[in-house]
Amino acid sequence: MRQFRDVVRGVGDFSRNREGNFAILFGAAVSVLALGVGYAVNISQLYNARSSLQGVVDAAVTSTARDLTLGVITEAEASKTVQAFLDANSTAGILQANQVVLDKLTVDRTANTVQA
Repeated sequence: MRQFRDVVRGVGDFSRNREGNFAILFGAAVSVLALGVGYAVNISQLYNARSSLQGVVDAAVTSTARDLTLGVITEAEASKTVQAFLDANSTAGILQANQVVLDKLTVDRTANTVQA
């Protein structure tokens, strides 16, 4: 309890001090807080881009799997279909057109799966 009183007394003495230290420390604290806010905004944008990309890829693979199951497209056309779907739907949110490139597409007929 005594330590808490010392901290409160120290904060009170610091706030009553008018020698200019407060302005310097306040400026330093504000700059650190501004950096923290900027970092939080960047992390938020990163998670939004990741979420948007995941949604676009999931929709493209699901649509291609449906078309393969129904016989609308062949396995040879699957990669082009996924890439076309990615190009058409990647403009939503933070992603920009032609930024999402399909690296690998795996079609497994025995397990009835499509992976990108």
